[in-house]
Amino acid sequence: MGLNADQLAAFEAVARLGSFTAAAAKLHLTQPALSRRIQSLEEQLGTSLLFRKPTGVELTQAGGRLLRFVESQALLESQLREDLGQSESAEPKGIVRVSGYTSLLHTVVTPCIGDFIRRHPKVGVHYQPTQDIRPVERQAELVLRAETDLLLTVSDFGNRDLVSHFIGDQQLIAVESSKHKVRQNVYLDTRPEDQTTAEFFKAQPGKTPQYDRSFIYDEDGILKAVFQGMGRAIVFRSLIKKGMPCRQVKGFKPFLWPLYLIYRRQAYYLPAVAGIRDSILKDAKRFLN
Repeated sequence: MGLNADQLAAFEAVARLGSFTAAAAKLHLTQPALSRRIQSLEEQLGTSLLFRKPTGVELTQAGGRLLRFVESQALLESQLREDLGQSESAEPKGIVRVSGYTSLLHTVVTPCIGDFIRRHPKVGVHYQPTQDIRPVERQAELVLRAETDLLLTVSDFGNRDLVSHFIGDQQLIAVESSKHKVRQNVYLDTRPEDQTTAEFFKAQPGKTPQYDRSFIYDEDGILKAVFQGMGRAIVFRSLIKKGMPCRQVKGFKPFLWPLYLIYRRQAYYLPAVAGIRDSILKDAKRFLN
């Protein structure tokens, strides 16, 4: 027996809104009627789909898989309607959400996708920073919860519900001002949660040096502070351009940080998402260092 459309709609509403009350209001149902639809769906599938908590609703692993199925089904239906309608409507369109460290989004993603965006004016891109999401494994939740379409990150996560493409290694190097006297014992990070400097020194041979931290809260701001001699910083080599008043600090070896493009495993991808994804996979390696 096939899955009931009304039951799937009830499940999707609860999953997205995180509340039986809000979902019932959206679907113009009583809460008992909504609960019966969810219960019938769980009985048919033979598994729990939702955890009911005082603070709201949380998807089980099976619930997450079902939500991705519902989304894929909706995408397939949308594409079918477009293909059977006006042919020009198959042109890529819509907003594609790309998440990652802002420095990588600007230096790697932007030059990769510029041509695709110019050729498809109905496609837009929203960047979503991930600097504050720690540990890095939590970034996978953005993709699994469908809060982003594509994620540029330093871990492949090993999750069977995700597709992971190794893009290449990005080099992290220590830099200091070449114009001003440098406070050599001060290292600049974006914020207290930023572990870039700590990871860099962890990968160096020998004893980790003692240093103080200064927080600039912005990658571009860190470079400007380095130029002024306010401290040293650990940055992606790709950020350093010819003519900048800074130099690589001698005595430290570059730290290789692997980069992966992550997205959900599903049967169908919107043309806009697939186009941005393919553009990144094709050209990203050229902009790493």
